[in-house]
Amino acid sequence: MTFAICSLDQAVMEHVEELLEASGITEPPVHSLDVANHLGFPVLVDRNQPTRGSCNGALAVVYVREGLHPKHQEFLIAHEIGELTMSTIERRSGEEIDDGHLAEVMANRFACQLMVPHRWFVDDYWRTGGDLETLQGIYSTAPLNVIKVAIGALLAIEGEPFERAA
Repeated sequence: MTFAICSLDQAVMEHVEELLEASGITEPPVHSLDVANHLGFPVLVDRNQPTRGSCNGALAVVYVREGLHPKHQEFLIAHEIGELTMSTIERRSGEEIDDGHLAEVMANRFACQLMVPHRWFVDDYWRTGGDLETLQGIYSTAPLNVIKVAIGALLAIEGEPFERAA
């Protein structure tokens, strides 16, 4: 069974591709801090941060708690970039994200897509035969669960054949 990509997911994918191109990132791994820097979003590490990560939309600042695993820090920065740029996703999709839970879900989808861009992942997945260890090496900044989400999304979109369709 395959699934169509909804307008919000399509908008996320397009937005990520645009950000990667504008940031000069042409291959994995993606460092979310580089994208934040390109966008002019300061990233502040704070040991007193009550949550693992947050952002201040008015100031366009990302806050992350000190002491996080580097891959989790990468994901949190990517998630907060998603929150700070949500209006672009809304504009592209023509959908309004006015529910807090949906906004969190879409920021997570953005983070996953930024760290493991579908456009690159498709080829890498099939080229490596879906070998998780090899994919972890290629997408070395992404937490394992993000790579697994990318695999699930790929198989849901393209089907679940063991060979790539010609």
